[in-house]
Amino acid sequence: PMNPTGVVFSSEVMTALADLDIPVISDEIYADLSFEDPPSSFLSFSTQTVAIHGFSKSYAMTGWRLGYMITPLEWMPAADRLHQNLMISATQFIQEAGISVLRKSAAYCEEMKKEFNLRRLFVLERMRELGMDLGYTPTGAFYVLYKYRDSGKSSLELCHEVLEKTGVAIAPGSDFGLAAEGFVRISYAQSMENIDRALIKLAECKLLTS
Repeated sequence: PMNPTGVVFSSEVMTALADLDIPVISDEIYADLSFEDPPSSFLSFSTQTVAIHGFSKSYAMTGWRLGYMITPLEWMPAADRLHQNLMISATQFIQEAGISVLRKSAAYCEEMKKEFNLRRLFVLERMRELGMDLGYTPTGAFYVLYKYRDSGKSSLELCHEVLEKTGVAIAPGSDFGLAAEGFVRISYAQSMENIDRALIKLAECKLLTS
């Protein structure tokens, strides 16, 4: 699953990327939050892959900064030198927390995934009802990317105005590259009640839709 769209790449897309025969850095941090077909790691498509994963999304450990990387063996010395100069290693208590999560949290994480899927379905239906149809169906992570009306404002300017007038925080598309300008990212990593309140405020303020 991708941030900011929540889209899961198909095997056809992955194959086409692998056919380019170039090194690929694959951010797979949301892999366990895929709600329809299970995602495929890019490691299955190309040997020239650096796969990045971690605990922050799958195990709700954002802020613990615990992750890992899988890379071709011949690239490991360079990766090791880079890692040593950036952070050395995770502290002991964080590593111990990670071990505990791996041993004990499978059932909890599955329940969390089910809850995120319920929120996803709610967001898709509610946005359609409020006249903010996405035009696509995100199937992973906990984000949607919405194309707002052309108001002449940048996505950053619009997000500031939305925050000031409604108290709802959304992310500007420009944070994710030039191709996402004209869009805003909405996260549903909140309670269903708060999501509903936020979507109603976004619709009522009309800054995104008219």
